[in-house]
Amino acid sequence: MRARVGFDLLIVTDGQPRLRERIDLALSRATPGRVAVLMRERELPTRELVALGRALRASTDERGALLLVSDRIDIAQAIDADGVQLPELGFAPELARALLGRHALIGLSRHDTPSLLEAAARGADYATLSPVRAVEGKAPPLGIDGFARGIAGASVPVYALGCVRAEDVGPLLARGARGVAVMRAVLAADDPGLAARRLLDALARA
Repeated sequence: MRARVGFDLLIVTDGQPRLRERIDLALSRATPGRVAVLMRERELPTRELVALGRALRASTDERGALLLVSDRIDIAQAIDADGVQLPELGFAPELARALLGRHALIGLSRHDTPSLLEAAARGADYATLSPVRAVEGKAPPLGIDGFARGIAGASVPVYALGCVRAEDVGPLLARGARGVAVMRAVLAADDPGLAARRLLDALARA
C-alpha cells in the first residue's frame, strides 16, 4: 500500500443543498489529515463547478482535509485539488497521472474484483469498491463478506462505499478496508459534524 494515502473517511458530495455550509460543518469536528472530500457534482456547468471547487478548496485547506474531484481533470487543475477519482469509463489513470503529476492522488471507482485488481498496475493510489449495502439504481449489494472477497489480493488501499453505517466500520476494517466513503450519511444528516465525528470515532476504534 502507498503510505501517502492517509485519510480514513472520504466524504462524497452529490448535489446536496447548501453544500459548502454542510462541508464546513462536517469538517468542524474532524481530525486534520483524516478526511478527504470528493467533489462529485455531475449536473453543474463548468463555471459553477470551478466556483464551488474553489470554495471547497478554501474549506478543506482551513480544516486540514484533502480535496479530490470526480472525473474532471481540468477542474482539478483549475482549483489546485489534491487529486481526482476516476469512474470506470472515465479517463485512463495513466493519463491523469501524466497531466496532474506524481504528487497528485489518483483514485478509481470500482464495482468488481477484476477491475480492482488492475488498479495498482495502472498507477492508482487507492480505489473505492461499491455498493456495500443496497443503493437504488446500482448493482446488487456486496455485503460486508462480499466486500472482503472483492478486495482479496488488491494491492492498493480500498475504501468501502455504498450506504455504509457507523456500525459497519469495524467489520469492514477487520476484513481489509482502508476506510469508508459516504455521501448522505454525513451531508444529509441533521448534524453533519456529529455524523462525521461518529464515523471517525468508529474508524479510530477499529
